[in-house]
Amino acid sequence: MPTADSSKNGFPVVILVGISGVGKSELARQLELDHRWLHINVDEGGGFEKVGLARGWGSLEEQRDGAPLAHAVIDRARSLGKVGAVLSLPSDCMMHVERVRAADAGGLKTIVLWGDWELCKTARRARDQKAGDPPVEDERYERINKPAYDTYGSDDFLHLRVDAFGPDDERVAVALTARAVLRSVWP
Repeated sequence: MPTADSSKNGFPVVILVGISGVGKSELARQLELDHRWLHINVDEGGGFEKVGLARGWGSLEEQRDGAPLAHAVIDRARSLGKVGAVLSLPSDCMMHVERVRAADAGGLKTIVLWGDWELCKTARRARDQKAGDPPVEDERYERINKPAYDTYGSDDFLHLRVDAFGPDDERVAVALTARAVLRSVWP
């Protein structure tokens, strides 16, 4: 099967990961609205099966082959007239180093949206409050997010991180973060 390398075919496909509250969905919506990208929200969409990408994710996860997932996403995005695609993953669906390498070989660029633990947790609570949902309990937040925070905080992921918060601890404007993502895909 030919590679779906986005740098070769001019069609960027990004897997956006990070802990809850860092702004993955917000950034993906910005790319969707302002840059004509397809946003596939795996978390809010109910998982890979419900968004129709179970087979592609299975190939990445089990055979370490990212091309089937890339092809499925590219085909869907092109059929909708989009110029790129972003998959935002739930925080408990981690991209380990081997998975990142396989995704990259298949044409999927992994980007870790990064932020301070407490800032992300505060942002998550604000999102819950805005939606009228009860705030996530500390124990549950930690159980779900700590493995991802520790993994993405390692030096192995330093080159994939895009900061979501500025020096004043305010969330960086989504448009600026979107531009950083676009630059990492199209250098």
